[in-house]
Amino acid sequence: MRWIIRLLWPVMALLLSGCLELGRHWDDQAETRQVDYYKEQCDTDSTSLCFRIREESDDSWGVVEETFSGFSEFAWGNRYVVNVTVSFDEDGDPSRYRFDSIASTEAVSDSEETFALTLYTDTGILYAVDDTNWNLASEIDFACNSACDELTAAVANGYVAQLEFSVDGAGGITLDNILCAAAEDDFDSSCEGSSSVSWYIGWFQSECGLAEAAMCLVYKVNSSDDFELLQLDDGIDGFTPVWGEQPYIDVIKTTSDGGSITAVELDNDDSSPDDRLGSSYDFKIIVRGSELSKSSGGSISVYDSAPNLDCSSFSQCSDLDNAIDDDKWLLLDGYYDGTDIVVTDLTCSNATLATFRTDCVAKHEDVNWSI
Repeated sequence: MRWIIRLLWPVMALLLSGCLELGRHWDDQAETRQVDYYKEQCDTDSTSLCFRIREESDDSWGVVEETFSGFSEFAWGNRYVVNVTVSFDEDGDPSRYRFDSIASTEAVSDSEETFALTLYTDTGILYAVDDTNWNLASEIDFACNSACDELTAAVANGYVAQLEFSVDGAGGITLDNILCAAAEDDFDSSCEGSSSVSWYIGWFQSECGLAEAAMCLVYKVNSSDDFELLQLDDGIDGFTPVWGEQPYIDVIKTTSDGGSITAVELDNDDSSPDDRLGSSYDFKIIVRGSELSKSSGGSISVYDSAPNLDCSSFSQCSDLDNAIDDDKWLLLDGYYDGTDIVVTDLTCSNATLATFRTDCVAKHEDVNWSI
């Protein structure tokens, strides 16, 4: 009998360890999350809105997929840092957020008050309150202004609608424009071609990544979105960008059948763009080392009328010179001081564009555009 037990013991131990693993438990954790100033439709089949959250300021905003309960103090137009209790699934991934308290609140600036939502109206997420007001997700009413008839038609047809809203500073929202509306199956093709949109233009530029070396604009639709690279040699027709300024402009964009932007024309300029000078407004940019000469007097000239690189303030000249010698692609950290791009760090470099994309661009969240 004893020899039978000795033979069976390893099997029994393995079975017992497997049972213990099945019972693995992850304790709830007290953590913080940042909450953006507007919500989005949770998914294409939902009649509800979900928070946009992130863990750190360097992260991108994302619609929270897990249950986020208890945050009744939320007001549109405010960004929050909140204390939450996070529950986890058996794999250790967040499965639920329970709001505990507000750590800080900050109202968005006037230049950030506009945002765009894509809504699948056949779910019933929008309904008319009266002739001039609508409701979104049984959560918030808004005035439809001059777009009332167009919105009524879009909802009656069950269209997918891209709507541009603005916050009013008192927790309310107003419909500014209907950017596009079409049947779901036709949405991509119907919303291509020429359309009027409003963009934030970045206060900096970055290498286009086209055949010839050139610096391209960066832009975004919502203030809390990531910047995208406008890969056009001619930029925006009728618009002259200024380093250190972030304007909010109306443009007419032309899109190809494949969804790529082929041309952009200025429709309405911004007479008072936001200043973005100094180290508080840092950024990452890409430049081609093959188009640069080594530093002289702590400065490196940049192509395409971009400001010079100040490589001396943070002792970056030697590293940049070495990378330039090897014709590398460079990913730089820096800020614009009104005269030069002050380079605070050579973040990453590589001699081949393919490897640079993989090892440098893809690994840095502040560079959200591809080249």
